[in-house]
Amino acid sequence: MTSKQEKIRVSDSPFDFGQFYFSYAIYHYNDVNKWVHIFGIPSIAFSLLGMLHHTDGFGSFILADQPIRIDIGLLLFAVLLPIYTIVDFVTGLASTAFFIAQIILSNYLYSHNILGDTHMKVMIGLHIFGWVAQFVGHGIFEKRAPALLDNLLLIFVAPFFFIFEVLNIFLGYKEKEVKEWNKVVAREIKQFRENKSKKQ
Repeated sequence: MTSKQEKIRVSDSPFDFGQFYFSYAIYHYNDVNKWVHIFGIPSIAFSLLGMLHHTDGFGSFILADQPIRIDIGLLLFAVLLPIYTIVDFVTGLASTAFFIAQIILSNYLYSHNILGDTHMKVMIGLHIFGWVAQFVGHGIFEKRAPALLDNLLLIFVAPFFFIFEVLNIFLGYKEKEVKEWNKVVAREIKQFRENKSKKQ
């Protein structure tokens, strides 16, 4: 009779920020993969906003002297950004500032027809680039399938952790906590790789 394998985690509470970080970091531990995501995630988010401008909207409003379409992309971020702020105020605030800037720029390109008839093609190309980069980062460097293949809902936390990684790398935000959490992350990754090698 085999003993039940230890369930590695930071906290038993799914609402604990350390556990929230752990659930993402076990798929994004490799430094190269982290940098791939720092460029890939904003590319995916920006191109998604751009592509959704081509769908039927629900009206518009003015922000920073720029007409902003009310469409599915805007509504998605209107839901996500307050949640990000509840999870971690600093990261949520930085996320809000960054993605509002993306929303304004995206609407500017679309409403002023900057890319002309190529707008949709450019957005699709940028979107494909972002996703290909993600899978290359996971397949070659992380050597672990993306988190979304285990839990599709984790796709919605990727923008949050893109901002958190930037704050942590460049400003040392939660540096002490991340070092402690990463010890647990490293244990889980070791366990994952050992289990994977046993199955081969």
